[in-house]
Amino acid sequence: MAWYKNAFTADYMDRYAHRSADEARQAVESLLAATDLRPGDDVMDLCCGAGRHSYALWKSRLRVTGFDLSQDLLASARESLRCQGENCPRLIRGDMRVLPFAPGSFAAVAHFFTAFGYFERDSENYLVFEEVARVLRPGGWYLLDFLNAHGVEASFGARLIQESETTLEDGTRIRSEKRLTDPPGRRVEKREWITTADGSPGREIHESVRLFRPDDLRPALTVRGLAVVEEWGGYGREPWTEESGRFIALCRRKS
Repeated sequence: MAWYKNAFTADYMDRYAHRSADEARQAVESLLAATDLRPGDDVMDLCCGAGRHSYALWKSRLRVTGFDLSQDLLASARESLRCQGENCPRLIRGDMRVLPFAPGSFAAVAHFFTAFGYFERDSENYLVFEEVARVLRPGGWYLLDFLNAHGVEASFGARLIQESETTLEDGTRIRSEKRLTDPPGRRVEKREWITTADGSPGREIHESVRLFRPDDLRPALTVRGLAVVEEWGGYGREPWTEESGRFIALCRRKS
């Protein structure tokens, strides 16, 4: 089974609890400040997970569609949004390589927090860009929030393995191991082993992300009709450098 079909289950919220609503709000505020999006515009939160960014987009009075493959995380999103009425975000399950929307459906697609590079073949990963361009209106916005590959590689140094252990508030322990695979097709492989508070072994989780560099992503976006307008190194819209924590590309669909 592909790793991404098993990794994003209910315990994801505990494993990534450090990713807060405040961080999501800052990311959405940066998107709005850099674009001409207005209340009522149709926006997709691609790979929305448990809905942190969907909530922030909705509170900004946008018409939000959250899209994700994980049933568990979509259920969490429905619970956290607690919304009823015609202006509530739509939450739809599906594969980001085959978006079930008509051409020109959205004024913007927001793609936050490294929800890219999941697939083994580059052609499959780049198919996501093709689908985004298809469902955007001419002049529509696409924000890709990805790892900064230069920074990730530098953090490993001469070693290709990083190990850590975290203890959650309920006593659950998570042992983590990250590996950097050799080129070509370099990937960050992450495995986590969960041990419950009483010492019982839990499940093992595997994640794998293709480590695209900005020099890979820029032409891949451009050739698919997504012109890179700005590049940020973080959610405060600071300019990207090789030392930045993130690589965030704000793109506009060509007319």
